[in-house]
Amino acid sequence: MKNAKKFESKAHEKDAKRLANIRETLGWTQEYLAVSTGMSVGSVGNYERALNEMPQSYRRRIIDLSGADPAPRNPNQDPWLVINEVRNFLGEVGFCENDHEARSDTPRQPIPLEQDGSTPKGRWARFKACAKDWACVRDVSLLTSLTYLSMKTLSLKMNFQFGAPSDQLDIVMLIAAAIAVTTPVAFIQDIPRQLAAKRADTARTAC
Repeated sequence: MKNAKKFESKAHEKDAKRLANIRETLGWTQEYLAVSTGMSVGSVGNYERALNEMPQSYRRRIIDLSGADPAPRNPNQDPWLVINEVRNFLGEVGFCENDHEARSDTPRQPIPLEQDGSTPKGRWARFKACAKDWACVRDVSLLTSLTYLSMKTLSLKMNFQFGAPSDQLDIVMLIAAAIAVTTPVAFIQDIPRQLAAKRADTARTAC
């Protein structure tokens, strides 16, 4: 009984930390997406605060996936570097456009071709890497969905257009959020193996 209470206490503590991390991450994700879509988020101080509050685990993932540190020594020097790396991080797992090449003035460290998100091979390689960490896929899906829905709600209250004029995208985002919360970890981690097996079956059938 004592061990059970101790385990339950640790579980609650872990859940509380995870919830705090999601809330914190949602905060800076909203600010970055707002800046990247041309919406004002306030002063430079707000930008620096959002950058400083970025969870280290997410910064590490962005560095691993993109090859560039989203926290340059002087954040005011090129804020688009950070914004684009965050947008690319979301894009590399299939949730938003990868527009790095659209901004020729944005510096970028070279990355191996097989990891380049602009090619199908690169996207597949990055998806496999991300699928190994279900928390990455789930959190990005959940945060992207919640960010869109919260901004859509805000746009309705402030009477300006955001997103699709119909409710179809809203429904998709709600479904994405629900899937992100309820899909078992093992299922997501097994996707690369399932797809590889399907390709092998297709190849055998073709022969």
